[in-house]
Amino acid sequence: MTSPGPAASPPGSVGNLSITIHNTAPNGTGTYQQPVSINSSRYASLINANWSNAVAYYSSNETPIYSWIESGASNSSTNTLLWLRLASLPAGGSTNVTIFFWPKTSFNLSEDGYMGEAPEMSSPYANFDNGWRVFDAYANFSGARIGPAWTALGSWTGTVHDGLRVQASSGVGAIESSLGGSFANNATVDAYAWMNGSSGPLGLFMAETAGFSAENQFFPNAYAFDPGYGGSQYADLQVSNSTGAWKYAGSPALAPVDFTQAYHVLGLSWLNTSSAENASANYLRFVSTVDATSVPMTQMGIAGFCTTNCTSWDVSWIRSRNAPVPMPLVSSMGFSPVAVGVVATPLATDVDHSASFTCSAAGGSGSFNYSWTFGDGGIGSGRTSTHAYATLGTYDARCTVKDTAGASGNSTATLTVNPNPAIVLFQALPSSLQLGGSLNLVTNVSGGTPPLRFAFSGLPPGCPTRDSASLSCLPGETGTFAIEVTVTDGVNEQTSSFVTITVAPAAIPQNSTPFSPAEGYVIAGAVAGLVVLAGVLPVLWWGRRAPPEEPDETWRPPSDQAPTEEE
Repeated sequence: MTSPGPAASPPGSVGNLSITIHNTAPNGTGTYQQPVSINSSRYASLINANWSNAVAYYSSNETPIYSWIESGASNSSTNTLLWLRLASLPAGGSTNVTIFFWPKTSFNLSEDGYMGEAPEMSSPYANFDNGWRVFDAYANFSGARIGPAWTALGSWTGTVHDGLRVQASSGVGAIESSLGGSFANNATVDAYAWMNGSSGPLGLFMAETAGFSAENQFFPNAYAFDPGYGGSQYADLQVSNSTGAWKYAGSPALAPVDFTQAYHVLGLSWLNTSSAENASANYLRFVSTVDATSVPMTQMGIAGFCTTNCTSWDVSWIRSRNAPVPMPLVSSMGFSPVAVGVVATPLATDVDHSASFTCSAAGGSGSFNYSWTFGDGGIGSGRTSTHAYATLGTYDARCTVKDTAGASGNSTATLTVNPNPAIVLFQALPSSLQLGGSLNLVTNVSGGTPPLRFAFSGLPPGCPTRDSASLSCLPGETGTFAIEVTVTDGVNEQTSSFVTITVAPAAIPQNSTPFSPAEGYVIAGAVAGLVVLAGVLPVLWWGRRAPPEEPDETWRPPSDQAPTEEE
């Protein structure tokens, strides 16, 4: 049986037990003490020999819970009785508790901590008894003094030496205390005592006022443990006042009482109601009828009656607790489910290309064992594994995790397997071109796991590579070029292809006449001569320029006419 997931594991814990508690009553519980019976032998892989490696927590908020082991503190016990002090549980509500376990060498018991045990189970006595943390009122009579809270009444005397020894002569007596204050509805008083072979009955009581003997308020009207009940030794208690107004009788048979052994003395629930009600007794194993007017109770104690062969009773502890009617039920108990997560890397791959798988586990108890199925008949083990698929398709890789106790969980990751990438077309358009012409490269690919990456090599100058299925450029040099394209897919699988192109010189226009290099030199010389001449002519012109006119007319400008013979 499993129950909801646990709280986050406290540091150092190695496993846990999850418990769900459900309140079937029409009313809330208030703070109360919940009994939980555990078959520890089922969980011996986690529990150590004396239950000292455990602490209980609320699953919802990871808050530790005060807990007290009453009996069966062994990993071989089939009935370990654990008490939990729980907050109010609403009508119809549930709460989840996780008991965490540390390595078996750990020791978490403490008289002041969250996990303790009944006083007679510890050595020295009461060394790890935290009952005062768990129950509403509690005493374990440790040490050597009975303490001022307790009063011996009637013919009884009480001595304390790591437990209470009640001794009595003939007659009725009691030892009582107001330790519990004013008891709430559904309060129950329990005690644990050694009967020591005494023939006298012993019972527990709750009283309205102090002074059991003096007021004759309550006294045993019949045997608390009746050897004649049903022909065997069964527990039965009748308590009444002098008018007979209070009477508790007819408790169903529990089990034969062995007066030579330690035994849980009968505990009664006194319900503060004005009509007949069922009362719980001795962990709800007795049911008696209340037929009285509600009277608040303030005292609790142990009452007895002895006529002959009076010896003594040894009481280890007495307590009061809130016992809702009916008590909330433990609806599920078991190792918490193993939560499993699977990660595949990558989520898509190629045929015959290995993928990596990682499995994570939480909850459960103890260590984990991992196994894999990959959906194609392949198997694996370990927290991580690798696998390659030979056929394309979609597969579920499943990881199954088992813990030490046999609880298991599983999870899957879905993986897509693609065909390997293949280039179905790599084309140069055109494959022959002249210098200055445009080159276009086109690549078509099938298969492969996205994304696809493209790289070109062997390109002519002027054509840089690019990550694209197509490429356009203007080659800057003539020649023949073997161009390769390499395609790489998302899992680094590659494929390549080649194409050859030829780049020829640019064509000469039809209306132009080619000239030789020698002609070019002549033209260049003529141009140079023109440049020199352009520089000389201005100088010559400047030298022939007319001087400014002289007033004495000594100089005459030349005549444009030829000179005469007289001249």
